[in-house]
Amino acid sequence: MKNKKKKIIAGVLILFAAYLVLLIPLEKRDEPKIGDKKQFVWNRDSLWLSLESVFAENKNVNPALLNDKILSSIDELKKDLEFIENKKFAPSDSIFQKLEHEIFQTAALVGSSSVHLAEFIDLFSRVRNAVKKQSVEWNMNDITARQTIYKLVYGGRAAV
Repeated sequence: MKNKKKKIIAGVLILFAAYLVLLIPLEKRDEPKIGDKKQFVWNRDSLWLSLESVFAENKNVNPALLNDKILSSIDELKKDLEFIENKKFAPSDSIFQKLEHEIFQTAALVGSSSVHLAEFIDLFSRVRNAVKKQSVEWNMNDITARQTIYKLVYGGRAAV
């Protein structure tokens, strides 16, 4: 009985000691430094408003007409995708701005009728992979390179 009581007291003392050790504050860490590079800002309110109106306008359009618009937009996106898949481009090349515009424009149309959603998602996945392959040789310290990737890879994901 005494032996059991000693074990209980020892266990309580060990737990209390562990508790006291955990009360010791850790050393103060330095605050993270805010990067000195320019932050990314979309600053494209007019684009978002125009895409919203494209979506709203096409929500009530004849399905056959909307289907034609979507297929035309997808075809244009495919042409530009095949173009960047077969040639190297600098991050500042206008083809990337065109791709960005086409992705968002197509997304607004596909959002009006989800008939071609799976095709659009697959197509965007190809665009994403092509941009990643292009970026392998880019200087990621360059603001244009980082923003081009951000707009197409992450912005495009938001469009989907």
